[in-house]
Amino acid sequence: MHSAATAIRCVRFTALTRLFAALTLTMVLTGCAAPDYFSGHNTTPTRLFSVGYKNLSDRYIDPVDLGEISLAGLVTLSEVDPDMQVAASGGNVTLVTAAGTAGEWRSPGKDDATGWAELIGEALARARAVSNKVNAEPQGKLSDMIFTGAMSKLDRYSRYANPEHARQNRASRDGFGGLGISIKVKNGVTEIVKVHAGTPAAAAGLRVKDRISRIDKQPIKGFSQRDVVTALRGKRGSTVKLGIERDGAAGPLSIAVTRAFIVIPTVTAHRDRGLLILKITSFNQGTTSAVSHELTLAEHEMGGKLRGIVLDLRDNPGGLLDQAISMSDLFLSDGAILFTQGRHPRSRQIFDASWGELASGIPIVLLVNGRSASSAEIVAIALRDRGRAVVIGSSSYGKGTVQTIIGLPNGGELTMTWARMHAPSGFAIQEHGIIPAICTSVPLQDVERLLKGLRSDRKAGAGQLSGQLNARLRNAADSDHARKACPPKKTEPEADMEIARKLLFDRYLYQRTLVDGLPAIANRQIPGLTH
Repeated sequence: MHSAATAIRCVRFTALTRLFAALTLTMVLTGCAAPDYFSGHNTTPTRLFSVGYKNLSDRYIDPVDLGEISLAGLVTLSEVDPDMQVAASGGNVTLVTAAGTAGEWRSPGKDDATGWAELIGEALARARAVSNKVNAEPQGKLSDMIFTGAMSKLDRYSRYANPEHARQNRASRDGFGGLGISIKVKNGVTEIVKVHAGTPAAAAGLRVKDRISRIDKQPIKGFSQRDVVTALRGKRGSTVKLGIERDGAAGPLSIAVTRAFIVIPTVTAHRDRGLLILKITSFNQGTTSAVSHELTLAEHEMGGKLRGIVLDLRDNPGGLLDQAISMSDLFLSDGAILFTQGRHPRSRQIFDASWGELASGIPIVLLVNGRSASSAEIVAIALRDRGRAVVIGSSSYGKGTVQTIIGLPNGGELTMTWARMHAPSGFAIQEHGIIPAICTSVPLQDVERLLKGLRSDRKAGAGQLSGQLNARLRNAADSDHARKACPPKKTEPEADMEIARKLLFDRYLYQRTLVDGLPAIANRQIPGLTH
């Protein structure tokens, strides 16, 4: 059996070690990994598509017909020049303009990455030669269009990011050189809406509602949000001078801020009558360490008064897979967390928890809704299947695939699906999502009847769980029916938190719901995986 410390996917998996340091962090992606990037400056279309196609051919979850996706990419040239058409027939690929056939090539095999990359390079060069409209477009833009069109033939989670978008994605995943503020640009005015604690912005005295008028003496009125963000970010250790307009100040302020490594926070915590409530908005490189810090702090300061933990993963779209694994491991001392299975040998993995856990013996309630996806679902289903948490809310999104990220020679990225995820019980997350033990997307009077039935330990109470979508009863054998009985909702009802409090303040009720919420399909074997 592979241990959870085994590195796979797209992120460097430094795994299930405990992280207690407090960091200030944030942002999202979909369960995936850190790309490898290429040195040198060979960004010709042939080189670009050769690298991308070889990785697609080797790693995509299903076999890829490179001819089909290449044609889907090449036809995007007609968006630049409507008179230009690309067609395939009789084993040939033909480039046609209003003047007639401009080029023709023999179709390579459907898995010939080099052949299709060369064909795209030649077809693009020929298109630029015969069309003034195509020739007027930058080479990089044309390659971006073709790659985007090609990836559109794959599943909805696989995509191409051009160099600019890839840079933003890397900053969201891994951090960036910045100030530690969140901004809002409206009607050309840039206003600070949050100053993150422990960042250079906080140390320099920036405040919420400050308006940034200049960046290094350059007026920014009328800048777009992206333009302002680009100007504020920069090399770590460099200094930026901001012109600030502040209500109540005698005049404009000039504030110098030295950039530092910033990972936007994804975790906020508050305490309520002995409960630690953690809202987790996404999973980036700092999520596990932030959760670990809050747990350690609460246990130290509250001691025996810590009665329960609420993990609020509603509206959490996911993020880095290694963070979902390591966060789950915080609450587990051994056993399986997740199985992944795909076509590539390295995609078939079993992730196990390491020894030791935080908050041992402290009951946990986990909240999900229809926007909880990917890494959020991994944490929810791992803790549910292992009997460590009661899940409350509506059925989750149902994104049960893992994406790997491939760095391209032009600085862009390919995000491609390469594995499907299975819960410790064997349950396939894709399309089904997480089925909560207590569903709040049904009428609340049904929820109250359920709680009363559980509290009185009546069999009738347990029977009512079928309407609540308990995976242990008759709905358990039919995931589709179960999901219909507890449909995904995009709201965050206060009832979720109220029910969480009721369970955590009533140990019998919590234990009964915990048992009733366990999946009926526990210990189902995953084809191709062995323990």
